[in-house]
Amino acid sequence: LKSLAALDFFYRGLSRFYAGSKDDNAAAREMFEQVARLQPDSAVGPAYLCFTYWVDAFRGWTDSKERSLTEAARWAKSALEHQGSNGLAHIVLASVHLLHRRHAEALADCYKAVELRPNCPTANSYLANVLHYCGRPAEAISKVKEAIRITPVYPPWYMSLLAAAYRYSGQLAPSIAAARHGIRLRPTDVAPR
Repeated sequence: LKSLAALDFFYRGLSRFYAGSKDDNAAAREMFEQVARLQPDSAVGPAYLCFTYWVDAFRGWTDSKERSLTEAARWAKSALEHQGSNGLAHIVLASVHLLHRRHAEALADCYKAVELRPNCPTANSYLANVLHYCGRPAEAISKVKEAIRITPVYPPWYMSLLAAAYRYSGQLAPSIAAARHGIRLRPTDVAPR
């Protein structure tokens, strides 16, 4: 970002986005809208805006999941129109495609995200998730392990995904170990249980 004002909104938006609550996500969206307004030639504002809409749909923080998914896809496509798109929009589009059971499109977008962001735990973990839902557990295991290697401090859902992929590949002992680790990371999480 070249605009200092846009950069300020971006970092304040990131801070709110990573706080992880419904209200923080809404506040982050407002700040990312300012980034898009202040620097319309950049992919940054739209890329992070699409993520806020995706999170609303995924977490059930919206009155209309379909409307949030439509907005997520719209902003993701807007981000892809700009030079320097960093792969975040591909991650969101892949997630939207997966929810609509368009597996081939989801895989293509995830592979593109990893190509653009090879050392990004988010890109690798989302690819692992899509691979898992496409019935490719061995590849999912490899990618989620790659995400964990990249960032030793990772969200608990990585362990839930790893446990599920191990289970679907018939590896029950590692599945149980990963699920137990996921419970240690977030005792209230239902998925690893």
